[in-house]
Amino acid sequence: MKKIILIPIGLFFQFVSLIAFAGDNWKVRIDPDDRSRCLMESVTHVVNDGQSETSVKLVYTGDALYAATKSNIDLEYRGIGLQVDRLEQHPIDEVYMKKTAVFARNIDKINKQFIDGINAKLTLGFWPLLPKTKTHVIEFSLIGYTKAYQQFLNCQKVAN
Repeated sequence: MKKIILIPIGLFFQFVSLIAFAGDNWKVRIDPDDRSRCLMESVTHVVNDGQSETSVKLVYTGDALYAATKSNIDLEYRGIGLQVDRLEQHPIDEVYMKKTAVFARNIDKINKQFIDGINAKLTLGFWPLLPKTKTHVIEFSLIGYTKAYQQFLNCQKVAN
């Protein structure tokens, strides 16, 4: 049996405006797999993984930050992780289903750095590249993150 969620009309329009006006670099949306959860997503970048083009985006859930790509991530490369501006680099906590880097242990610190920061640099290595070549750096603008984060918090109130 399908669950029907009734949202008062005013809240509905407030929610629709959250999605539509989150900004150029970040957007807020309902998780298609869990309608009671909001997500905040960066713009998608396309990089060459050493063999072909692959997309990479950041997805914030409140519990973790995910770096989702279409290529297999290799943790054997040196210097991989996430760095905001010139602050310390956060290591990848785990890789989910070979293609998503997970940052969960320091999520509160990462979120604060994203709010205060200007630029996030994600450094990844992809597999299989034989022989191993180099890491790939993807830069994400944090301009608009704070505004989107406020909309994310509002979205969570409406979705729950």
